[in-house]
Amino acid sequence: MMAFKKHIIPLQLEDEALPFNIQPLDTIKYSKGNFKDRANSVIDDAIIKTGTTSRPTRALTSSENLLKYISVRRLRVTQLNSDEANYLYNLGNPLGYLLLDGEDIVYFGIFDFESAKEVVFRLKLLLQALHEAKIRFETTTSKNMTPEQIEQAYGIWKRLKIEIIISSEVDKDKMTEKVKELTKEYETVPWSLLTNTDITEVIDKAYADIGNI
Repeated sequence: MMAFKKHIIPLQLEDEALPFNIQPLDTIKYSKGNFKDRANSVIDDAIIKTGTTSRPTRALTSSENLLKYISVRRLRVTQLNSDEANYLYNLGNPLGYLLLDGEDIVYFGIFDFESAKEVVFRLKLLLQALHEAKIRFETTTSKNMTPEQIEQAYGIWKRLKIEIIISSEVDKDKMTEKVKELTKEYETVPWSLLTNTDITEVIDKAYADIGNI
C-alpha cells in the first residue's frame, strides 16, 4: 500500500509487538476499551488530510445574497496577519470553511451543494477540532501565558460561531439532531444551519428597518 502511495492507518493493541518490517510506521495504539474512539479520531484526521470532497469550495462572490448577508451581519473576511488568526483559520480551512470576523468570529461554510451527510460530517469535525483545541489550551498552552493573554484567549473563544449554508432540499431538523448526537460530549461553540430562506429573512429585515422612503 505504501508503494501505491495509499494513506495507511496502522492500529496496534497496546501490549502487542509489531513485526520488524513495519515497526517504523506511526502506529495508533489502542486498548480493548477505547478502540472505537481511537479509530474514529484517526479516520477523521485521515479524511481531512486526503480531502473530504473533490468539489472546490464555493466563493462568497458566487451569490449576491451571500454578500448582502455578510454585510448585514457586519462581517468581513479575516486578515491573516496574526498567529491567532492563522491558527483559527487552519482549524477550518481543510474542511472548506471561510473565516470571517466582526463582532463575532465566524466559521462560514457554503455547503449548499453538498449532501446532508457531508455537511454533518464537516460540522462534526470542526466542532471536534475546536473542542480539542480548547482542551490543549487549558491543559498545556495556557501554562506559559500571562493572565492577560489567557483572558484574551477566552474572549476569542466566546466570539466564535459557526454558520453553514445548506440546500433547502435537505432535512435541517434531522441534520441538527444528528450533529447534537455526535457532539454531545464536546464543549461546542454556537452553530446554525441556514437555508436561502433564512438568509433572505435576515436581509429583508434589514431592508424593513430602513422604513419607507
